[in-house]
Amino acid sequence: MMFAKNKAIIALFALALLLGGGYAIYQATTTNAAELTEAPLQTAIVRQGNITISAIAAGSVIAAHSVDLTFSANGTVAELLAQVGDTVQAGDILARLDDTDAQKTLAQAQLQYAQTAMQTDAGATEIGVSYNEISVAQAQLNLADAQNALDKLQAWQPDPDEIALLELRLTAAQINYETAQASNNSGNIANAQVILFGAEQALANALAGPAENQLAMAETAVAKAELALQQTWLNLQSQSLSLRQAQLNLTAAEAALNKTILVAPIDGTIIAINKRVGEQTGSGLFLTLADLSQPMLEIFLDETDLGQAAVGNVVEVVFDAFPEETFAGRIVQVDPKLHQASGGISAVRALATLNRAPAHLLPIGLNATVEVIGGRAANALLVPVEALREITPGQYSLFVLENGEPRLRLVEVGLMDFSFAQILSGVSAGEQVTTGIVRTE
Repeated sequence: MMFAKNKAIIALFALALLLGGGYAIYQATTTNAAELTEAPLQTAIVRQGNITISAIAAGSVIAAHSVDLTFSANGTVAELLAQVGDTVQAGDILARLDDTDAQKTLAQAQLQYAQTAMQTDAGATEIGVSYNEISVAQAQLNLADAQNALDKLQAWQPDPDEIALLELRLTAAQINYETAQASNNSGNIANAQVILFGAEQALANALAGPAENQLAMAETAVAKAELALQQTWLNLQSQSLSLRQAQLNLTAAEAALNKTILVAPIDGTIIAINKRVGEQTGSGLFLTLADLSQPMLEIFLDETDLGQAAVGNVVEVVFDAFPEETFAGRIVQVDPKLHQASGGISAVRALATLNRAPAHLLPIGLNATVEVIGGRAANALLVPVEALREITPGQYSLFVLENGEPRLRLVEVGLMDFSFAQILSGVSAGEQVTTGIVRTE
């Protein structure tokens, strides 16, 4: 009779599901219902408890940030200012190469720049005037003098006072000459004749003005002065280019000297030095600097645990060297591709940080066992996974005993491990659910 009654109940429920559009649920549960009626039912109590979804991974300590440093110039290591294990700050000088040649080149570049700057930069001289400024000013003065001389020749006009004076001198010379002739003294006559000729020539010149060759010479002088001024301006431009070149040479010399110094780019701890004093640097790695203030864990999980590897998931870490202490942290990065581990096994690589820095020194490479928490719920409603019937992917139902009879209910499932499932809605604590023919404890 019980079997017939259960069959009737299930048939009515299946009809209701069909009429309501739940035919898929009916198909998924009919067989299970039949099983429930054909075999002794096993049941479990909906209880409250904790559930954790996790995966175990292998981990090791890595630096949060590390840099490999090398000299950008070849040379001989002259000085090491830090050792492995030293903590340094950004900007600290870690090592130096022999800089004898670089210092010499820099001194020559500085001298060349200073000399060139004096040609063009007034601020580089003690008197506040550059050589080029003096040259330009002198050329301008020479041009002005030449132009003034030419202007005077071209604007010449007879001077009446000068001509009157020359005429008086000529009259006096004529009288003197006539007197000498009357004395019949040959010596006096010759001297008087020379004076007369000079007075005539002076008056003629005063009346005639500048000669053509004088104007030509004055014009040539102006042209030469203009060319000299233009040449001075060209020299000024050339000196400006020379100053730029001197600046480039100085910058290059300073850069070359800087290349003989190795400076820490970050705060950190030196974890490796590959050269000694007296050795040649070459092109290889010289020094490795790592930030160990906040250690990170490199984690490898089996690819089947990919679902647990999510940014933000909690990790619980136990270092092999400190098995009595557990550290908490979070995943901060998950690689977008799988990594091939030994034996051809694919693994998921992730990075995690610890919530607090341990009191112990955690050397790089220190191994740890890491539990990656995919989900965790406290005081959750739990049922054995055998009680669930998957209707469609992600949708579940189960049978709840009501007055001794199994009744089908749709439930919302949260976390689920191999043994238990978290029920978010659909049942209450203390209710009995069937687990089919599987016995649960």
